Amino acid sequence: MANFVHNVASGEAAYSQWKRYLQQQEYTTDITSAIRSQTKSYETEIRKASEAMRSSTDEASRQQAEAITNAATMVVGRLDEGFSELASGLSTLEMSVDRMATMLDWRLSQVIDQQRISNLLLGNIALLLRIPDIQKERQYFIEQGFKHYKNAALDSDLYQDAIDNLLEAEKREKTDYVVLHTIGRIYRHSPDLLDLPKAEAYFRKAAKYAVVESGPNAERAFDVLTNGVGANLAEQSIMPQAAAAESYHQAGITCYAQGKLADAVELSDRALALMPSLLEAGFVKAKALAAGGAESEAAEVLEGVVRAERFYAVKTTTDGDLAPKPKVQALLVKLKDEYGQKARHAIDQLNRAIETAQKVGAHNRLAENINASNTLEQEFKKGGFFTYSGILPKANEWSEQAFKIAEDTLSEKISITESNLRRLDLEMNQEMATMNQHVYALKQERENIKGKSSDSIFGWLYAILFLPSAAIGWSIAQPLMRPSDQFGRGGNMGGPILLFLGTTFLGPIIIFGVLQILLKFLSVTIPKNQLSKRIERSEHENESAKARVEYEFSSRRNEINKQLSELQQLLQKCRARQYV
Repeated sequence: MANFVHNVASGEAAYSQWKRYLQQQEYTTDITSAIRSQTKSYETEIRKASEAMRSSTDEASRQQAEAITNAATMVVGRLDEGFSELASGLSTLEMSVDRMATMLDWRLSQVIDQQRISNLLLGNIALLLRIPDIQKERQYFIEQGFKHYKNAALDSDLYQDAIDNLLEAEKREKTDYVVLHTIGRIYRHSPDLLDLPKAEAYFRKAAKYAVVESGPNAERAFDVLTNGVGANLAEQSIMPQAAAAESYHQAGITCYAQGKLADAVELSDRALALMPSLLEAGFVKAKALAAGGAESEAAEVLEGVVRAERFYAVKTTTDGDLAPKPKVQALLVKLKDEYGQKARHAIDQLNRAIETAQKVGAHNRLAENINASNTLEQEFKKGGFFTYSGILPKANEWSEQAFKIAEDTLSEKISITESNLRRLDLEMNQEMATMNQHVYALKQERENIKGKSSDSIFGWLYAILFLPSAAIGWSIAQPLMRPSDQFGRGGNMGGPILLFLGTTFLGPIIIFGVLQILLKFLSVTIPKNQLSKRIERSEHENESAKARVEYEFSSRRNEINKQLSELQQLLQKCRARQYV
């Protein structure tokens, strides 16, 4: 089993129980394989309990099996289907590898720690741990100790070489909490060197020196204890009190393994005070409280842990300290009912979000959302807190996506509607311009006629100039036409000739001018009057047509503006995550 349970009633020594726990399963260095393995382990234990509940003749065993089965039903729902959600849920846990390893199985955390030490060996230990040059001997023992500790994952005999070198390093620097923490791990996890009291003492010392440590040295050293396997040590900057939290937590586990329940609670409290996100410390505290008979306090602590990370509910179902306790059972029922209601509400909200998106015209974009809703409905039927709590983020995510689709659809429609409004205004302006152009053409024609009438002035000038000329010619010609004087000189024939010429040439010219004036008057005045009437009539018709066009376009504009306003209101509702 993944959880260690110290069974006081068995009469077996704590040392023996812990050693047997260490030897129960082979370790894996692959966290993915560990997830599959632990999922299968939980499923197997729960199924065994279900069978034992029906077939066991021992009352105590039957009650234990019944408690595990009931707890499992509350957590994973239907035992024939609920574990598929458990496997996928574990694979998406958002936590570091070492935290997940500790959560899955306390034994697995040892392998992760050895991999972390392997990363440390790739760097310059003297620089990372700030070892001064005068302590080269200490550096040598640390390097050798860490090397053997890492390789002990392949050959457990190397734990002895690791402890020998690290103890020599401790003699040269008693406050190096990385070394102290690693010695504590060896004393707790090596079956041949197993010494739980020593492991507890070293974890306590590591925590003491880590919590008062400060400066860049402590920050780098601490990261060797706490960061994930793939972390870049040169870029780490976690505060040293978290190193103390880790050591206090490991000390709490060690005390629990020894049956020192009060100490386990105290040390877990210290770890949580320094690092509230260290949920496994909360779980250890709940186990110790439950094992010590403080059911209510255990259930209260466990509730906070489970709400922070739902997997701990699954871990609770197979835990011999927690699963049989009525208060814990009641807690699991409470969580199942609460999250069942939340999951149902979340699915209903998703469906309403899909309906909202459909109402705004996004039918063709919602296939994935609809499929997700159907899948979540099937998952909901399985029941169980773990399933329900897994539905919540999925339903909320798909609901958010449906609203986003609705927003995009409405934004596109608003853009098209605004474009239609601009096009409508352009059409109206063009229509008005066309009507004005007809009246303008008539007015321009009238102006052209006025321009032509100016030519008639030349006719008038022509006549005015020639009339005086004719009069002057007549006055000159008249004396020439008188009889001869007393001297018997005869009359001058030039007069008649000039008169003849004047009559011959000036007469037609005068007549031409008069005719031209008449023609000009007839050709300008009459068409101009007619054209003015046409202009007046066209202007009247134009004004009527303008009013009609403005009314028609105004109606269409109002209709489009109404559509635009409705779309904008819908968009505001979608952005506010209100259903329509």
